[in-house]
Amino acid sequence: MQYLEGTNPPQRQAITTTEGPLLVLAGAGTGKTRVLISRIAHILTQNLAELDEVLAVTFTNKAAREMQERLEAELESSVKGMWMGTFHSLSGRILREHAQLVGLDKDFDIVDPDGQASVMRDILLAHGIDEKQYTPKQMVGLLSAWKDNSWLPEEVPAEEAMKLGGHGHSVYRSYQERLKQLNACDFGDMMLLTLKIFKENPEILQQYQQQFKYILVDEYQDTNGVQYLWLRLLAMGHKNICVVGDDDQSIYGWRGAQVGNILAFEEHFEGAQTIRLEQNYRCTGNILHAANAVISHNEQRHAKELWTDSGQGVPVEVHQRWDDVDEVRGLMVTVINHHLKMGGSLKDIAVLVRSASQTRVLEAELRKAKIPHRLVKILAFHDRKEVKDAIAYLKLVTRPRDDLSFERVINLPKRGIGDSTLKQLKQISQTRNMPVFDAAVVAVNENLVNTKAKKALYEFTQLVNGWRSDIPNGSYDQLMEMILDESGYVDMLYEDKAKEGEEKMKERIDNVKELLRELTDVTQENLLDYFENLALDSDTIDLLGIPQDEVSIMTVHASKGLEFPMVFLPGFEDGLFPHQRSIDDELGTGVEEERRLAYVAMTRAKKKLIISHTSSRKLYGNWISCEPSRFFLELPEKGVRYYKEGRGSEINYIKEGHNPTGRTELKRKGPRKMGEAAPQTQLSDAQVDALNKGPMIGVSADGMSTGTKVMHEKLGTGRILGVEGFPPNRKFIVDFDEHGEKKMLESMANLQKI
Repeated sequence: MQYLEGTNPPQRQAITTTEGPLLVLAGAGTGKTRVLISRIAHILTQNLAELDEVLAVTFTNKAAREMQERLEAELESSVKGMWMGTFHSLSGRILREHAQLVGLDKDFDIVDPDGQASVMRDILLAHGIDEKQYTPKQMVGLLSAWKDNSWLPEEVPAEEAMKLGGHGHSVYRSYQERLKQLNACDFGDMMLLTLKIFKENPEILQQYQQQFKYILVDEYQDTNGVQYLWLRLLAMGHKNICVVGDDDQSIYGWRGAQVGNILAFEEHFEGAQTIRLEQNYRCTGNILHAANAVISHNEQRHAKELWTDSGQGVPVEVHQRWDDVDEVRGLMVTVINHHLKMGGSLKDIAVLVRSASQTRVLEAELRKAKIPHRLVKILAFHDRKEVKDAIAYLKLVTRPRDDLSFERVINLPKRGIGDSTLKQLKQISQTRNMPVFDAAVVAVNENLVNTKAKKALYEFTQLVNGWRSDIPNGSYDQLMEMILDESGYVDMLYEDKAKEGEEKMKERIDNVKELLRELTDVTQENLLDYFENLALDSDTIDLLGIPQDEVSIMTVHASKGLEFPMVFLPGFEDGLFPHQRSIDDELGTGVEEERRLAYVAMTRAKKKLIISHTSSRKLYGNWISCEPSRFFLELPEKGVRYYKEGRGSEINYIKEGHNPTGRTELKRKGPRKMGEAAPQTQLSDAQVDALNKGPMIGVSADGMSTGTKVMHEKLGTGRILGVEGFPPNRKFIVDFDEHGEKKMLESMANLQKI
């Protein structure tokens, strides 16, 4: 059993404990992937199950591919035939097999977020709902949340439906009916409809329950309601379910993840065992000690404490800086004067930010100092506009019923076909029960549109019909190249050079070329699988790409799963980290998730961790005073070194009554209670000076200023982020709970202070 070599006792126990429900609590850097792979190898080599009797679930295609490659290397044989993939890809496999039971054909399409918004826009129009009040994106987001909770249209609670002005049930029902007409489903339907099949067809559920003797789940802390129910139903057969995860790294509550799933695993699965993986192979002792101290203040968690035998390392550094510019310059001094002179490399360094807004100053100052850097953007290759446009053309040619692809490309490049013409085509489509493309042919033949639109539609439909006659027997790359050339799309990209710049134009052209290379492996036999993989591709771009000697800048959320020798965490201030919305959360769960996010950020560092906060920061053109993050109160005395005002003067470790962060009191013992307010503070002299140097923040006549909670008649509740200008043109910048950030004139806003 070579897969057990080099494992520690808890890892070996997790690998070989195969029967019954098992929760493996795997802290950051404790080798959870190795445990999962070795556990599957153990099941297969001990002949406990055949390949198709093992179900292994991940959250990304990249993780599934890595697991498959490492497992095959371990076994020295193929694992083709094993059910391994993401929740949605595995559900899709089941759904295609039984699609007719939910009113779909087996070749159903999976609409992307753009397609969802397009469908929703038509639904809102049909219901007479003003999309300025309820935008398609917001409505789709709400329906996605309902699906994550496993609610079909008739199951949405009345109080939830009232969020859409009482239209919730009818909008949801109409949206689902339209998707069915398109022979399509969205991302949330992949699991919801599979769950519907299981519930309404017990014999089908029993078939899969008996088939899957062993179920393994990675990143269980990120599961939502429908994923939990899906797993629970499948596991009721043999009851051999092993979930691996870490509640301390549950940071996706904002997109539906329910940390309660992992917290209550022992209650959900009777007789469950729990094994803790606590030996960390990534970080130094001081980093782990600091991260453990912070996360221990969360009440909703499984008790555990990471440790390492690799030494304590250098102390964690905490810096108080004058402002955000001084914060970045302090980072550069550390990089240039210390790290590089000691023989380090820029690619060792990551700057992790809580908010993307922090990157503006970071990039500007690093550019001035000529320090190579890259802003890591989380965008999948197949989510780039030019790639999605090209795929829409290919779908329209190969899937005649694809109305959404028709809508996307009919005016790319511009052909003079406006919204009114498209509206006419949709009406013809609905009246005559035909695809919109066929409606375009009818409109041309029967002179149902104006002369200009008729000419454009005729030329376009002729092009598409010509491409359809050229559908290849082999790969699709040459057809795609023909489409992009004859449609004028490539010419459009070159013409956009003047508007977007040569560098951006070259990037778009390169992406199209990469797509053509990808299509050399796509044939008629695997085209449907190709389209499904595109829709379910949850992977982002390779975050680090080809290793370059440059500093990486990314959000903390994007950094999960990565590690760097040196990590900078700027902006540890109340209102920024933790975010103001979490502080305002009356249940107290928001701050707990922010604390988990801080824990994730800290444990990305292998050798050196530097945290900073500022006395003042510029937001929306105004200087605001900044209060150090409440998480500083939770750092330990040992292994943490503090510096003040960026002048490099070391001060004492935190002691009761001593205030290295500028707070007026620091006498807290033990964890803060859920929902408890942060201690009140007074501004330090440095903060007052900083504020006096910057523009004064405007205050309205009724006392509303930055931080004030307000109510708007249509937009609901929110918080003022900033106040610009002076009467009569003073403006509020408000972050509304349901509608995001809005800028509005004070005289027109009619905001009520709450």
